[in-house]
Amino acid sequence: MLYLIGFVPLLLMPFLSRRVPETRRFLEMQRAGGITTGGWARPMIDLLTSYPFRSAAVGLMALVVTAGSSPAFGLLSDFVQTTHGWKPSSYSLMAIVAGTFGVVGNTMMGRAADRWGRRPVGLMVFGLFPVVVFAAYFGPGNALPVFWIPMIFLLTGGNVLMRMVATELFPTSSRNTAVGWETLMETLGASIGFALVGAATSGSASIAPAIVVVGGLTALGAVMIWRFPETAQRELEATSEIGLPHATEDSDSGLGEGAG
Repeated sequence: MLYLIGFVPLLLMPFLSRRVPETRRFLEMQRAGGITTGGWARPMIDLLTSYPFRSAAVGLMALVVTAGSSPAFGLLSDFVQTTHGWKPSSYSLMAIVAGTFGVVGNTMMGRAADRWGRRPVGLMVFGLFPVVVFAAYFGPGNALPVFWIPMIFLLTGGNVLMRMVATELFPTSSRNTAVGWETLMETLGASIGFALVGAATSGSASIAPAIVVVGGLTALGAVMIWRFPETAQRELEATSEIGLPHATEDSDSGLGEGAG
């Protein structure tokens, strides 16, 4: 029933989307021939062919981070009920109360990344996540609310950082497509993460060891974001060309340039 209720607004999307006006700049560029409508797949194809290495790097970062983080978050409810004997209401209470403090990671991570840079903050977020996951799944059950707060803090903050990278490393004309590409790879990564945990857990065995091992994939995201060019405190027009010899990525070999 919960999913059915959420499905109802989707039925209104075609009706509502036709009533969202395009911007004046878009219409002017379309009339001038600067924008073509080659089908829903055309923008994604253009993104991947114009910026192949950069797209692959952003997509791989999103894939490994969500492969490591999604099972740790999504299976925690089942874990505490089967391993620690929690009631569903106890988990819900923890998720609401402790989670309220954790979600501030959205704004705090964004502000931290603006002040100290995307790379060092991303390195900290993705590097610390496996440590928090280990503490949550192998620590005492009564201490779980203490670990839940930093887990949600790092999870939501990491999502903000990946959105930043996906938008700032591409030209304005491709930024929405880049976010769509990053979101697509997040979805694929989550599916892979759950599949890995399921494949590594047999019968009635605890999922904790597999969760912790798979959760270590976020550390690869830390390595990758450290190799990206720093985009903090730069104009958007400049960030899309950092490390590139030209506006288009012909050889696409310069993503790591300027990352030192």
